[in-house]
Parts: sequence; structure tokens; C-alpha cells
Amino acid sequence: MVRAAAIAGSGPMDATATSWLHENWELAATAAGSVLAAIVSLVGAFLSSRETRKQRALLTEQLRAEIDRASIEWGRDAISSMAEAGELALARNGHLREGEFERKRADVAAGLSALVDRGRLFFPNVDSEGRGGGKESAFQGHRPPILDGLIYAYYEVEAMGSGAPKASDSFDFIKSCRRLVVSELQAHLDPRRRNEVVSRIEHRREGLREEALDLTGKLGVLMDVRRPGLLASKKDAGWTDRIGPDERRKILHDYHGSGAA
Repeated sequence: MVRAAAIAGSGPMDATATSWLHENWELAATAAGSVLAAIVSLVGAFLSSRETRKQRALLTEQLRAEIDRASIEWGRDAISSMAEAGELALARNGHLREGEFERKRADVAAGLSALVDRGRLFFPNVDSEGRGGGKESAFQGHRPPILDGLIYAYYEVEAMGSGAPKASDSFDFIKSCRRLVVSELQAHLDPRRRNEVVSRIEHRREGLREEALDLTGKLGVLMDVRRPGLLASKKDAGWTDRIGPDERRKILHDYHGSGAA
């Protein structure tokens, strides 16, 4: 009887427990489903973010490649034009008739001038806050050395035919300018520095090399020695302020000592 009563009494308890487990299992299942959905959502967001970063990196690399390709094309044109300017300097010895020489000189000068402005797209001026505040934004500040090499060659071609330095001296000067342009372009395209392409655009001064600044400053001083007053008339001091009095005297002495004057 007791056992029967106990057994009989266990029926309602089992039913209650089963009902409780059933109700809570549904709750647990619902909670588990919510957690799983949250995890899936987080994983999806992570994968999406990762894919976005990959796409951004790919686009950045494509930008670098495009900049390099355009720079190479510009550099090829610049080198060819400077070589043509050097040949024109030697042609002053009588290989061209006067009228033909003047036409050729005007064409070469125009080409070099256009290359300088095209080059500003890749090599913008630096320190724009400190110089040329009244000019258009692209012309404020200091030109980078690679453009100074071109502009000095342009000035030399523009001044040809006005006497002063002999033809071979003009050729040597333009050759020095061309070597500066080639060296700076090579540095700009160096694979070890490709990761700096975008940062060079944003942090312009960091892309300049101190030795290049010194070299372009010396070229400017040498041009002023060779053609006194030319840079002043152009209101273009370039990077000549980097060159101290002792170095200026040495450049003057070396130039006159070489017999080029």
C-alpha cells in the first residue's frame, strides 16, 4: 500500500518536472539560438571588415602602381627633352642657321616648361606656408630638387644665344641638371620606397633627400655665377639659401678657374 501510494504519488511530480524541463528547454533553445545568431553576426561583421581592409589595401597598391607608371612616363619625357636641350647647346657652334636655331630653342624651352608643370602633379612644392603666399596654391613654397633640375635647364635654354657661357659649358650644365633629375626619379621609384608613395604625398618634406637639396642649391648658385642676375630677374632663389658664403666662393673660384667664363 505504501509502495503503491508512493508510486501513485510520483505521477504528478514527474508530470510537473517534465513540464518544467519542456518549458525551460524551449527557453534554453531560444537563448542558444539568439547567442548563435549573435556569433554568426559578429563573424560576418569581422569577415566583412577584413574584406574591406583587403580591398582598401588593394586600391592603395593600385594607386601606387598608377603613380609609378605616370611618373615613369613623365620622367622619360623629361630625360628626352633635357637630352635635346643639350644637343641644342652644342648646335650653337654653327650646325644650325640662326633662324632655325631660334625656332628650335623656342620649341625646347616650351617643352621643358610644360614638363615642369606636369611634374608638379607628382612632385608638389613643399613648405607652402612659408613662401609665395600670393601665388596659386600649386606654386606656393619651394620646388622639390627634381623640378629645379628641369627649371634650371629651361632657364639655360631660354638664355642661349645671349652670349655669356660657351656652348660646351651650357651642355655640361644641362647635363648636370639631367643627372639630378635622373637620380631623383630613381629614388622616387626605388622599390624599397614604394610603400612611402602615399605618405610622400601627405608628408611632402619627408620625400626630399638632404643631399639633393644641397645639390640643387649649388646648381642654383652656379647658374647665378654663370648668368648673373638671371635668377633674381625670375624671382627664383630655389634652394640657394642652403649654400653658405664659403661654398659660394668655392663655386665662383672653381668656375672662373676652369676657364669656362
